[in-house]
Amino acid sequence: MSPSLLLLGTNPVYTLLPALTLGLDVQHQTYEDLLAKKRLSFKSDVLHVMFFFPYAFWDSRCEVEGSDVVYGVDRSVYHLFRRFWGRVEKVIAQSYPDKRIEFVIDPKMAYVDRDKILTHDLLKQAGVVVTETITDRTVDGVLRNVSAARGVFIKSRYGAEGKGITRARLNEWTTNYDVKRHRPANHGNGEQWPFADITGDRAFLRDLLGRDVIVEREILCVKKPGIGKFDVRVHVVGGKVAHLFVRHAGAKDVVTNFSQGGGVEHAYASVLTPAQIASAIAMSESAAKALNSQFIGIDCMFDREDPDQAIVVEAQCLCDFPKPEACNLGAVLARHIIASQGKKEEK
Repeated sequence: MSPSLLLLGTNPVYTLLPALTLGLDVQHQTYEDLLAKKRLSFKSDVLHVMFFFPYAFWDSRCEVEGSDVVYGVDRSVYHLFRRFWGRVEKVIAQSYPDKRIEFVIDPKMAYVDRDKILTHDLLKQAGVVVTETITDRTVDGVLRNVSAARGVFIKSRYGAEGKGITRARLNEWTTNYDVKRHRPANHGNGEQWPFADITGDRAFLRDLLGRDVIVEREILCVKKPGIGKFDVRVHVVGGKVAHLFVRHAGAKDVVTNFSQGGGVEHAYASVLTPAQIASAIAMSESAAKALNSQFIGIDCMFDREDPDQAIVVEAQCLCDFPKPEACNLGAVLARHIIASQGKKEEK
């Protein structure tokens, strides 16, 4: 019997259409309908469940337009998100007591990557190469790690999409928070978060460092002809890399995120060396295993001190899909579900 697959999210068309084409017993449901306990009918005794980002919940409860809660540095918002996934897991179990549930993304891990410090520590414990962090939270202590050659990044602990980023270099401090009376504030939802000069604004740094942030030694990006700053997004499905691509921005840009104006190069071999590709694959597969996810996006960078060693800088279980013409990731996921169920039935 074809595997049954429940897709939870707003509009997971990149997975729904390939799953239907490959013959899966697949249905789509919003989180709102799931939590209202609207049960769907599935044929198989095994129900695979794939999560997509819960935008409606996030926008109404976590990142509310016009809120004065500073983005990405409020632990209470993270706990709201964590409790949401506990409810989702509980309702799925209650709604389908007759099914064996197989989660593509473990609901106990779906929120973990929203905590950059927890993610960093879990990956480091698993032997994954990660950024070097700075524990000092005083302005002078952080600035002691700034030299003429290398600065520091102060990132919102619970942020994503390149928002809530501050970089301090020698005589050059910049942030993409809105700055109001020497304190961090939000730009609008759905907007790009432009960087502003805050050089010398110790009051801003002091306020920011008193919040929930992670401080990291800056990675000096390896130079590539015709490309400024870049990182590599790696998609891992079923423990194996399915696709990778390069995200890039200008040499003077602070972040490479597409949501903040970065570019994309899917012909990654035109940018990366074979050694860099191999390292990105190895680190990403190890990171996926450490975070117990059958589907995950891993971001890697390369530092000039060790240009062939991939450094994992981010992990996202609930990541965006590339366009199918670049990589039909939904089809890769559907085939993985078919193969994984087949292996279990053989046993």
